[in-house]
Amino acid sequence: MAGRPGPLFEVYVFDSSSLIELERGKQLRKLREPEGRIIVPDRVEGEVAKARAPLKTWLARHRHVVSRFAVPKEAEVWQALLRQTDPKVHDEEAAALAMAIVREKALVSEERAVQRKAEEKGVRCLKASDFLREW
Repeated sequence: MAGRPGPLFEVYVFDSSSLIELERGKQLRKLREPEGRIIVPDRVEGEVAKARAPLKTWLARHRHVVSRFAVPKEAEVWQALLRQTDPKVHDEEAAALAMAIVREKALVSEERAVQRKAEEKGVRCLKASDFLREW
């Protein structure tokens, strides 16, 4: 697509389902030097780091990838996504999608409802396996 960065320069926003998928497949080690290329919303971090030791360790090593909403528009989009019911997305997934929409970044998600909502909003969405092929 014209005007879009290629995979070499793409920045990816991760939701919890995608990070859990990478952890299950023991693929977190492949995410070397994620600085500036991976964004994990703080709401996603809070969800996945609760009881998942490898993810908690990876996130502790890469604190710079964790991001709060940077501008009020992200919080507004997040709240609007939470109010929508078809398809319904959960809190941390809505946070990741809001960041991807406002920052115009790719989204990585395993959740079909999130993928559908991303498609509706014109956001490029990949599964974790597709992300790894690009990474």
